[in-house]
Amino acid sequence: MTDKKLKFGILCNSYVLQQWQANAIQQLLQHPNFELCLILQNNSEGGKPLSLFNKLFSRTLLFRQYETRFLKITAKQPVDMSGEFVTTPTLKITPNKKGRYSQYFSADDVETIKNYELDFIIRFGFGILKGEILNAAKQGVWSYHHGDENHFRGGPPGFWEIFYSKPTTAAILQRLTPTLDGGVVMKKGYFKTIHHSYSEQVDTLFTHTSGWIKQVGLDILYNDKTFLPSLPTKSKIYKAPTNTAFLVFLIKLLYNKVAFKLNSLFRVEIWSIGQLQNSVDDLLVNKKLKAKWWNDNIKLSYRADPFTKEINGKRAYFFERFNYNTYKGHIAMSLGDNSEEKAVIQNEKHYSYPFLFSHEGATYCLPECFESNGIEIYKIETDGTFSLQKTLLQGLPVVDPTLLYHNNKFWLFCTQKTSLPNAELYIYHADSLLGDYIPHTLNPVKTDISSARPAGSIFNNGGDSIRPAQNCSTTYGGSLVLNRLVILTKTEFKEEKVTEILPFDTQLNKGIHHVCVDGDTIIIDGKKYIYSLQQALKRITGQ
Repeated sequence: MTDKKLKFGILCNSYVLQQWQANAIQQLLQHPNFELCLILQNNSEGGKPLSLFNKLFSRTLLFRQYETRFLKITAKQPVDMSGEFVTTPTLKITPNKKGRYSQYFSADDVETIKNYELDFIIRFGFGILKGEILNAAKQGVWSYHHGDENHFRGGPPGFWEIFYSKPTTAAILQRLTPTLDGGVVMKKGYFKTIHHSYSEQVDTLFTHTSGWIKQVGLDILYNDKTFLPSLPTKSKIYKAPTNTAFLVFLIKLLYNKVAFKLNSLFRVEIWSIGQLQNSVDDLLVNKKLKAKWWNDNIKLSYRADPFTKEINGKRAYFFERFNYNTYKGHIAMSLGDNSEEKAVIQNEKHYSYPFLFSHEGATYCLPECFESNGIEIYKIETDGTFSLQKTLLQGLPVVDPTLLYHNNKFWLFCTQKTSLPNAELYIYHADSLLGDYIPHTLNPVKTDISSARPAGSIFNNGGDSIRPAQNCSTTYGGSLVLNRLVILTKTEFKEEKVTEILPFDTQLNKGIHHVCVDGDTIIIDGKKYIYSLQQALKRITGQ
């Protein structure tokens, strides 16, 4: 930890902020390394209201009515922050308007702001800022754009991604520059586009970016992080949809909602596990892959998330056995494809992802069991039984826990069920295997639907640590992404994509979301869909 503080100010139109903005500020106020020093309140009058004629015949009337009357977004609900701001100096600013949208601060106002020696200013109000206000703080003015600046400039947030059926929706936190939409990107994340619900799409975007200001600030404070200017973008600037475009959008939204509901009722995922007939080098260069898949004749059931280790001189395979009749999974073990399968961890809870880890001559299993609100760590005894050692990270619904021993520390990678389990990567570290795990300073260290969620053991190749991750941008477990760990410390994290592995089997062509490398043995899984009236009836009746 450090005693240094980052001093910040807030640009706002009033003390009433949207819920996600208020949450962003509250995270800073509750953190010892941030200090709120100045409120910059917009003192200008609102724009001239539209005439009744212009309202009735506006090209964007339908969307504006939908937005104000029908669209309910939790993250945008008003929150009065006057209590939090009561002891903070407030400077009321009347910006000078130039052109249709640009706003400039007077030289006197800029000089007054500079006297507070702020590290950064958050823009939660005003219009398009130009001039010296952009240089009034050491790290400039920070602003969100909820969209991919390379494809969707303008707005509304999250709308056009649904309209154009894009699999992902991006967001950025940027330091503003004089160039419109040419800010310095300090953090960028990718979310799965929620095609069947615009309100959920926007709520997810706003809610899960509110912590980015704190993350970027801590990155600057602890890692002396600097950010390089972004390449200029010439992408189209989008605006509120015309009435015709909005009607098309509603039709698409309705179609997507019906398809989503029908798939949720009738479609069933079936996973299979198999052994790759290739080397690790083949895997990393994405050479043509081939697998020998295990036979599995149990109806409405599947095996997934396979791990393997040599135990007592024999190669053992551990995996999730899921049964649609109970809607529960348990951990099973087998000595091979045609060997007898037996349950090794099974009770009333759902278990999956039996991660295996060897340490000091013993082998441990850390299965996913988010229902236990923690990580149950088992030791595999010499007689093959599993003995519970401890529950790690109590109180957290951990998903896909994956351990790595690196630089004399134990590093635990995972996602969380109550957050975005497919998009937000968390790291915890400890000095001993069963010790107290401390959250990484920048948690969640990564927000990316295409390469965050763990997908098997982290393995070594030529001195590099390779972390498999799921790509869930088009579907859950759609493909595998192999990432090379570049930086892993208590305050910093960086990884780079090596390759992406797509489904390669003609039968199991709907997904691949797991790989385990143990020496020359590589095991994977693959997905197909079936449609089941029996499961649809169970889902409808809730039985």
